Amino acid sequence: MTVRRGTLTAVVLGLLLASGALSRAVAQTPKWEGDPARFQIELRLFMPDPWRALTYGTGIPGNTINLAGDVGVEEKNSPELRFCLLPSAASRIRFGWLHTRFDGHNAIASTFNFNGAQYGGGATVTGDVYQDYYYVNWAYEPIEIGEEDTFRAGFVLGLHGWKSEIRMFNSAPTLATDKHFDNFFPAVGLAVDWAPSEYVTIFLEASGAHQGAEGWHLDGEGGVKLCPAKLLAIVLSYRQLEIANAERDSNWFGRWTIRGPYAGVDFRF
Repeated sequence: MTVRRGTLTAVVLGLLLASGALSRAVAQTPKWEGDPARFQIELRLFMPDPWRALTYGTGIPGNTINLAGDVGVEEKNSPELRFCLLPSAASRIRFGWLHTRFDGHNAIASTFNFNGAQYGGGATVTGDVYQDYYYVNWAYEPIEIGEEDTFRAGFVLGLHGWKSEIRMFNSAPTLATDKHFDNFFPAVGLAVDWAPSEYVTIFLEASGAHQGAEGWHLDGEGGVKLCPAKLLAIVLSYRQLEIANAERDSNWFGRWTIRGPYAGVDFRF
């Protein structure tokens, strides 16, 4: 899988130029006056949600494995760490890393093929999924309406990448195989913030990309930030992360949907 160098170069240069051009502006939240913060640490965690889903298969109809429904894998933890630069009130550059792990097992009466081996047929099938999602986003909101009740809107440019590993184990006969998916895409999207008071900010940010046969990607989050102090925010939101990715040099295709309530805290410095 190959992403065009010209597109990636343009996105990277755009992020660097934007950071340099906006670095002289005064950083502040939409409502706190005199806020000296220049960056923030953001900690996030998905809350338990039964709607998480993972599927994996080929482009051949009927040859699909629902890892959540068939194999019974469940999410174990999905922590996320973000580092955000705040060059201006209208601009932020965010670096993020989300680690997701699923595992589980089921006795499967039917049979299916995975990585050239046959699984199921009454055996217990165990599945492990490890996924690391990395990204850098530049959100710029030049549209600003209001002073006491501030509304901002703009765009998002970014680079999103992930590395996934699926491991499958069969009890009888004993089998163990795995597959790996990795890719990175340039992404574009929209960002909107509304701060009705100095203590509350309602936000929506979404970005993604479509790479034809190589797959697609969507990352969207919306929610509310409660700010009891200048340098602290409590975040409650809903997030949906869609990753669909073709495996290198094969016709296998994986799709991950991770969605649900999201919570965390932001520390500003």
